[in-house]
Amino acid sequence: MAEITRASVVSPASTLLLASDKLPDLKVGEDILPGQPCYIKNDGTVYRSIASANTGAADVHGWSLNGAKVAQGQTVTLAKRVIFNYATGLTPGKCYFLSAANAGGIADASSTYSTVAIAHAIDTTRIEAKTNYSH
Repeated sequence: MAEITRASVVSPASTLLLASDKLPDLKVGEDILPGQPCYIKNDGTVYRSIASANTGAADVHGWSLNGAKVAQGQTVTLAKRVIFNYATGLTPGKCYFLSAANAGGIADASSTYSTVAIAHAIDTTRIEAKTNYSH
């Protein structure tokens, strides 16, 4: 399994998102970058998802549309389905899975706690990202 290296700047490629596909103004429990798969912890704060154990952290409740820093009291908006300018060298049509090694990352193969694809490549640079709700 190979980890997918994000571009230095990840941004939404789709500008029209349905209001029902967005979860706005959520408090972050750790620093979040744009374009990271995230979950909402039982205290209502947002963390980067990781498939390293069979816990809520392996869920993807949405993808961060913006970056947010804990120390600055910033909030994040999550999107349930969105297209991102994400990386280079992606394989069009290929499915990608939540990383078991890097919080907020994706990998090119499934793992024990990440068997549901959370993204697929539209072309060599863009992904369509979605949720998994597998747990």
